[in-house]
Order: sequence, then C-alpha cells, then structure tokens
Amino acid sequence: MDHLLLNVLIIWACIFLYQVLWVDGMKEEGRQNRAVMASLLFIGIVACLWFPINVFPAYSFDLHGVLLIMGYLYGGFIVGVVLSALVLFVQLAHFTQKLALVLVHLVFIHMLMLLTLRRYMFFAIGKKLLAAMLIATSSAALLALAMYALFRRERLGIHPAELLDTAGYCLFYGLLTALSVYFMEKIRANRARRIEIKQREKLQLLGEIAAAVAHEIRNPMTVARGFLQLMKGNEAAASRFQEFVPMIMEEMDRAEAVLHDYLTLAKPFERQAEVLDLKEQLTHVVTILSPYAALYEVEIHSNWQIPQLQIHFDRKQWRLVLIHLIKNGIEAMSQGGKLDVELYREGEHAVIRIRDRGVGMHEEELKRLGSLFYSTKAKGTGRGLMICYKIIEDAQGTIHVESVKGKGTLVTLRLPLFLDKLKNGGYI
Repeated sequence: MDHLLLNVLIIWACIFLYQVLWVDGMKEEGRQNRAVMASLLFIGIVACLWFPINVFPAYSFDLHGVLLIMGYLYGGFIVGVVLSALVLFVQLAHFTQKLALVLVHLVFIHMLMLLTLRRYMFFAIGKKLLAAMLIATSSAALLALAMYALFRRERLGIHPAELLDTAGYCLFYGLLTALSVYFMEKIRANRARRIEIKQREKLQLLGEIAAAVAHEIRNPMTVARGFLQLMKGNEAAASRFQEFVPMIMEEMDRAEAVLHDYLTLAKPFERQAEVLDLKEQLTHVVTILSPYAALYEVEIHSNWQIPQLQIHFDRKQWRLVLIHLIKNGIEAMSQGGKLDVELYREGEHAVIRIRDRGVGMHEEELKRLGSLFYSTKAKGTGRGLMICYKIIEDAQGTIHVESVKGKGTLVTLRLPLFLDKLKNGGYI
C-alpha cells in the first residue's frame, strides 16, 4: 500500500496544526473557529487525495474520509456539508474517479451524521471513540461493496488479494478515525483544563487583592476614626482639633495612595509624556536621595559622561521608577557601602545600571521578583516594584535583574531613545 504512512501523517498534522495555530489562543468557539478548522481539513483532504494508498482499476483509496468525519464531528453539520461539496468538486475536477462511488461515500457519511451528530457531543469519550470507529468502518465497507458491485457489472476482475487489502483498509480506516478522535478530545480537554486553571488563578488573585486592599485601608481608617472618636464628647480633645487635622489628613492620604497604586496596576497609565534628558533626571534623583543614603552610610557613585540622551516619558512616572529602584539599592546595604548608578547608550536604547553591594537574592527570589504581594523586605507588599515593571513595559522598555546572595544586585533598565531629537542635535 503506497503512501499509507504519508496519509496518516497528513491527518495528524491537520489536527495538531489546528491546536498549535488556533485552539491554544482561541478565546471562544464560533464562526471563525469553524472557518479555520474547515480550511485546515480541506488542505489535508486534498493532500490525501493527491497521494492515494492503493489504486484499483477505477477507484483510488485514500484516508481523506477520516478528515471529513472529523469535520462533521467537531466543526458541525455546516462544516461537514461544505467539506463534502469541496471533496466532490475536487474529485470531479482533478481525479478520474467514478462519480457514483464518490456520491455513495459522501451521502452515506452524511446520513450517518444526521443520525449521530446531535447526540455525539454528549457521549462519554469511550462512546465517542466507538461511534467514530463504526461510522468510519461502515462507510469504508459500503464504499468497498459499491466498488465491488460496480466492477462486477462492468465485468472487471478483482484479485482475492485485493479484497483482503480492502478489508484491512476498512479496519485500519476505523481505527485511525477513533485514534484521531481521541487526539481531538485530548486537545479539547486540555484547553478546557487551561481555561479552568486560569479562571481559578484569577479568582485567587482577586481574593488576595481584596484582602490586601482591606488590610492596608483598614489601618489608616482606624487611626482617623480613633481621632474622631477621641474628639467626640471630649471638650479637651476637641479643642485640639487643629492639631489632629493634619494627622487625620495624612492617614486619608495614605489610604488614597494605596487605592491609587492598585488602580495603577488594574488599568493603563494615563501618561503625560515629554522629552526628558536622562542625565538631568538622574542627577536630580541622586541629589534628593543623597540624604537618605547618608542615613544608611551608603555612598552613591554616578557615571554618565555621555553628552545627551533623551527619552519620551512621563516625568512623574520616570522619577517614581528611579527613586524606587535606587532606594531599594540603598536599603539593601544596611551596613553601608557603595551604590553605582551608570548611564550609557546601546544602539537605539538608553541603558541605566544600578548596582548595590547588599544582601542579594537567591534564584528563586529573583523568579518571583515583580509579582504582587512578594517582597524581600519584612514589611514590603511588592506593589512598588510591580508598578515599576508596568511603567517600564508600557513605555516599551525592559527591566532585568541579576543578583547573587551575599554579594549584591544589578538592575538594568533599557529604554528606547527619543531619536528625532538626537538627530537634530547631532548626536547620531
């Protein structure tokens, strides 16, 4: 039997291409899904027709019927009818088949599908495999009988060995269809499992966020309520109202800041981008953080000798990122030390490296860095670094962190340059 293995590979290639190219990224089933399936199956059908398994005097056997059955079972009745019409057209246009045999095969499959299709999707996987095998084997057997009757009418001889090959073909046809259905069921089950896992992860994350928001909002609200309760019915405390107001406002501002951070993570940033000179921005941030670094006995060493590098960025967001990352480096060196901040150009990107010589991190800690609710600090929530990641990614930049436990951490920021300005200024 020529091209048997090739036909099998074509069928399975269509099934796995459907998974790789479409199912893995598909949001929901619909017309687009059926169109993709029909297209892939039609290509496979034509390929099977082009490479027949065994050639009889008036009919070439192949395995395109497996894909036709799969089209009915998993694409629906419309996909099956469309594929049947296309098969008929291709057979008449390019292959020298007997029209009666082609029609017998297509009509029989169509009638079986009318009886089976409505109940098929409710079957257990075992019943699905059995149903697919019976449909395929019976359609192949009917085709063989129709061919034998046609040959007898036309007084064409058939060798007994050819009848044996035909019987083997019918059995193999059914087994291959059942195996293909098994693969398709596994693909659908895996997709359903992935959707379920994602849904569970979303619900779990939602619960964690709700708990974190409640916890962080409760503290400032409790403080503010305590001040108000103290002043209620207490003339001495009420007389100090002006003294308490700044404290209450500070707690309200803290609650608002927490809400703002979570909203920042939940929706895109409203950026007010402008052209920023990186040397100027870094100098400003290092200057305002120098007193804080002195408290930790940390010395900040800056290195940016390049004349001018500009980016198109939101000024507040950019300073928030720099302050957070440099502040993290300072706090990592509780025993003091040297913090290096370096700026240079790499192609069409500006690169900023912040290196501390602090406690460092293990590989497992590095993998979780930037995740919500994960922080290497005792009282940290992980919000700050996650916001930094989001700001940089939204600006089409990257943050890369390298660290060795006990030796320190290197944070590398890479951002696209504002090249139009650079060209006009003569730096390119």
